[in-house]
Amino acid sequence: MQVYYNLSRNAMKGQLMTKQPADNPALRMMDEGNLEGARRALETSLSLNEKIFGTSSPEVAEDVRNLGAVLFRAMEFDTALSYFNRALSIDEEIFGMKDPQVSIDLINRANTMRELGQYEAAKADMLRAVEIDQLYYGKSSKEVAAGLSHLGGIHFYLDEYEEAEAQYQKTLDIQQAVFGEFHAECAITWSSLGNVQEKMGNLELALVNYEKALAVARQVFGEEHRYSASLYNQIGNVHLQSGNTSTALASYLKGLKIDRAWYQTQPHPAIARDLNNIGAVYEHLKMWEKAADMYREAVSLLETLFSPYHPNVKGVQNNLRRVERYLHTDTRE
Repeated sequence: MQVYYNLSRNAMKGQLMTKQPADNPALRMMDEGNLEGARRALETSLSLNEKIFGTSSPEVAEDVRNLGAVLFRAMEFDTALSYFNRALSIDEEIFGMKDPQVSIDLINRANTMRELGQYEAAKADMLRAVEIDQLYYGKSSKEVAAGLSHLGGIHFYLDEYEEAEAQYQKTLDIQQAVFGEFHAECAITWSSLGNVQEKMGNLELALVNYEKALAVARQVFGEEHRYSASLYNQIGNVHLQSGNTSTALASYLKGLKIDRAWYQTQPHPAIARDLNNIGAVYEHLKMWEKAADMYREAVSLLETLFSPYHPNVKGVQNNLRRVERYLHTDTRE
């Protein structure tokens, strides 16, 4: 049975560094999901800025960096990487090797390389970014905390869980000193610590961390926010692994209710995650028909979002096929 921590991008994965969407109409389009519109707008801006300022100007670097962000969001990681490489090259030439703008480029490149499975190269870039930020902002700055969090994510994907835990704890210490305990960034880091503990088999501690994240998220975002739904799923995962199926089911159902209200008629991977995880509980309880119904709905939704070969599609399809075999066996009996 395959239970997903999150079918969409979660706190363990990289967050790209760009200007706020309000500062740039193209980024606002990206934030609203209009990736093609954002790409066209940025390509037009890039062409114009290259003619006005030349090919190695800060204006061009910003357009290139933002194009990389759009392509990253579109999961075109190879092309995104080429844009982030170009932005880094321009900024190093203009600002030097130790400038905070270079750190931003390194973080973007590292997160993209991580998506491509280039973990060691990603780690090297992230370490360099953290070093720059420590020199520029100080060792207890929010910028350093962000870099350490990214570094923790890379250790996580390398299965270096103790190193990941150490980086996340450093991140949390800085965040609590800078922001206070009840801040969105602290919620995300509590969740990341929970992920690490879960992978290490420390389910009780993982649950404590997830519940701390949820308490902060409720205060910061509200009960009905999509991030709370994600945390309910993580809490459900721990309960399911601990054999507390009724509590797991209740958590997953809360997550589904929130996500359906949040996304309404919009298909979204988070809803598929919820359906899949509810199906996993029903499968554990040998309630084959209910499990199959959940998996079918999840597959149907995912197929509107991804290709048939996407790992999330194939994973839930495998869940459905397995349950259908049990269904057929029970019918024959």
